[in-house]
Amino acid sequence: AAAAAAAAAAGEAAGSAVEGAAEQTQGSKTKAEVFDLHRKTHFGKDTFDSIAAAGLNAVRIPFGYWIVSAPSHDDIYHGPALDVLDDGVRWAKEAGLQVLLDLHGGPGVGESASQ
Repeated sequence: AAAAAAAAAAGEAAGSAVEGAAEQTQGSKTKAEVFDLHRKTHFGKDTFDSIAAAGLNAVRIPFGYWIVSAPSHDDIYHGPALDVLDDGVRWAKEAGLQVLLDLHGGPGVGESASQ
């Protein structure tokens, strides 16, 4: 449980870092590039294999609504990116892990840069 909590905390800290970087960039192309790079490098199949090898049996995958649709309410986020979520679920299944999908941010619910 401690390892899972540490992994979740690390993921959230990395997510905050990329959000901060995206806030500081100028223009939607740069913001998109920041988010796309983060999504391509934040986790991979080896991440889920390592979690399973550590003896854990489940993962929590937090995601915002913009992963499924697109940002709204002047949010700083870039989406959609449903393929990234699909990859995570597939890799977890291949590693024998259960998945808890955590809708981590809704439109206009404290996730906007203007709030």
